[in-house]
Amino acid sequence: MEAEAAGKDRALQNAQKTISDLQKDLNDCKNKKVTTTTTQAVEKSEYVVIFRQSSSKVDALQMPNIDRLASYLKKNSSAKVSISGYASPEGNAKFNQKLSEKRAEAVKNILVKEYGISANRIETQGKGVGNIFGKPAYNRASICVTE
Repeated sequence: MEAEAAGKDRALQNAQKTISDLQKDLNDCKNKKVTTTTTQAVEKSEYVVIFRQSSSKVDALQMPNIDRLASYLKKNSSAKVSISGYASPEGNAKFNQKLSEKRAEAVKNILVKEYGISANRIETQGKGVGNIFGKPAYNRASICVTE
């Protein structure tokens, strides 16, 4: 009987220790400072400027697209934009490459000169003949993607 009582005493002591440890853990959790982390989703937007055949001049009808892009860039001062110029398949490859570069630069120049957007926020590249759109004439464009 003494052995049985001693075993129950040990079990009771273990249970009390477990309760004490759990209470300590509970108090630690109650007193712990909560920290939260947030991540900001990067939203990319695309703006398209269409050009006439063999031209790198931005038509007045395309200015609302550039205006929307400029408004976004002004509201988001850390945002950058990548402008890719494209050409339709008419003409030779060398001409189309140069034309695509001029189209991207034309959009950049408007953003810098007319809207005051810093040039170091704008990357341009000529991609030559584009195949983004199904209709070849639609590939006479500059695609502007914000980051």
